[in-house]
Amino acid sequence: MRVALYARVSDPKESRGTIESQIELLQAHAREEGYEVAAAYVCRDRYTGTALARPELDRLRDGAQAGAFDAVLVHDPDRLSRKYAYQILILEEFERLGIPLIFLEQPPPDDPKSVLLVQIQGAVAEYERTKIAERCRRGKLSRARQGEVFWRSVPYGYRRVPRQDGVPAHLVVDDAQAEVVRTVFAWHADEGMSVRRIARRLTRQGHPTPRGGPHWGETTVHRILRREAYLGVLYYNTSCRTSVPSTDGAAPRQKQSPRPPAEWIALSIPPLVDRDLFERSQARHDPNRQFSPRNLHEEHWLLRRLLRCGRCGRKSSCVADRRPPHRPPAHYYRCRQPRVPGQPCCRPNHVRAQPLDALVWEEVRKHLLHPEFLLRAQTLRLESTSPDASFLSTQVDHAKQRLARVRAERRRLLDAYQAGFVDKKDFEERAGIVARRVDTLEKELDALEEEHRHATEDHQLLERISTFAASITQRLDQMDFHQRQALVRAVLEEVVLCDDTVKLYFKIPLPRPPTSSTEAGGPTRRPGVSSSLDLRSRRDSRRGVWAPSRQRPADLRGGTTTHR
Repeated sequence: MRVALYARVSDPKESRGTIESQIELLQAHAREEGYEVAAAYVCRDRYTGTALARPELDRLRDGAQAGAFDAVLVHDPDRLSRKYAYQILILEEFERLGIPLIFLEQPPPDDPKSVLLVQIQGAVAEYERTKIAERCRRGKLSRARQGEVFWRSVPYGYRRVPRQDGVPAHLVVDDAQAEVVRTVFAWHADEGMSVRRIARRLTRQGHPTPRGGPHWGETTVHRILRREAYLGVLYYNTSCRTSVPSTDGAAPRQKQSPRPPAEWIALSIPPLVDRDLFERSQARHDPNRQFSPRNLHEEHWLLRRLLRCGRCGRKSSCVADRRPPHRPPAHYYRCRQPRVPGQPCCRPNHVRAQPLDALVWEEVRKHLLHPEFLLRAQTLRLESTSPDASFLSTQVDHAKQRLARVRAERRRLLDAYQAGFVDKKDFEERAGIVARRVDTLEKELDALEEEHRHATEDHQLLERISTFAASITQRLDQMDFHQRQALVRAVLEEVVLCDDTVKLYFKIPLPRPPTSSTEAGGPTRRPGVSSSLDLRSRRDSRRGVWAPSRQRPADLRGGTTTHR
């Protein structure tokens, strides 16, 4: 009788001797019984027993279909599968083909008790597999909570040091890779390079990829730029595998789903980039994606991805009307409103690019050559929204005096209790009242100091706007098309075209003001505000847009609305 051999181990990296020992036992049993081993079907699988899709098992099943052997030798049922349902499926398939499965640990006589025993062994193997997986999961969570980096896949720029001499596994900085990470962030945040350009430059400079290859891909660079672990915190337990039902009736597929942030486990690691650089890099993703030149063969539109239709609110697309060879092509901005039956379309839905570009550039040039328009707009906004800085300074001083008096009262109460003039019950009651007053006054003082800081910074914007305009206007007339386009994208949030009216929404990318130190030696500026963020992208609405916003379009129409 010709027999096939099947052996399996779970770990692909497990030593070769483990699986070969199974093969040796199966071959010894075949010699004892006088079986002939089919050399082409000595199958070795290094796959988990919970999966049915295994290359060698599939080959074994195909050989059974072809009648290449008469029986199959397996060491024990859990080598066949660790799921009871899969065991039954394989057993029934081979039984239907008339090919018995012979287990060395449980020789199956032809009686119901043996069949029952094999089924019980399959159920026990599945239970053991589930128990082992749960123990491993809980053990990994425990090690992660203790700050150990036990997994081998670590972010690029770090090197994992295994556990040794009682020191848990941890990450250290790989100097060569860390320098590449800092360079990538600097190119992206400071030079405004796209992910594709960064990947090409890294390839040209010969830096090896995380896997040691010579060619950098855009996905690899994008993952580096989005990796928050470079700030010094590595998270574990951020995702889980969930079953998604199939629409075509097939078996459910596994999907990686994010966990709630409350379940994440934070591990401290050495930081590679500072928060300011990281935030400036994150702020570059949206503009790079918006103005990406992908699939653009030539650039003739000054307002590409800036022009919006005022009637439907959609961004306008750039199109070229190809004319006969003896006539130059015409370039247009076209409204991308889809045609919906029963609803009117924007008519006319296109406008010539050259006249509109010239009109907008002239308006931008006029505002930059005469920054009093910008200063007047900012002055009006501050006068209407920002309180007087001197008044706020007086309020801060009064709040500090009130807080000092309440803290002195708390010290006197404590001295009276220690001297025995106040009993414990009365002291606890009065101390609670004083503590609540201190907490209220501290919150009030923090709010006043924050508002005073905002008022001071807002009034400093007037001088910074004038400085920005002066630095730009010196070379306005010498700019080529691409320089003009870069300037328009820097100072305009968007351009809205509605009938014969063009509305310009300005933004001014001001440099970060010089930081000054307080008496305690700390900076007075709020931490986390990037130097490249413009007025429109400030986090606090009080420091926001000086130009007319979409919610209040009538504030500052003078100088920002042009009729064609």
